[in-house]
Amino acid sequence: MTRKARSKLHQDVCSVRLPGYCEICQVKYSDQKTHVQSESHLQFVSNDRNFVSLDLLIQRRSSMDAFLQLNGASELT
Repeated sequence: MTRKARSKLHQDVCSVRLPGYCEICQVKYSDQKTHVQSESHLQFVSNDRNFVSLDLLIQRRSSMDAFLQLNGASELT
């Protein structure tokens, strides 16, 4: 494969739309790249208060169970 062929292949792969679901925004999106650049998504991820529980979990090196209890989640069955 030549350098040009690799470059073209990389462009083709990067231009693929990746549909999915954003758990942060709780919405389905048709293009991940576009969604993560959207105003609502960027507002959420820019607010440090939205990650206090996660930061605390990482600091304490807690288990997932401790994280769920901290956030008021009921036990998983």
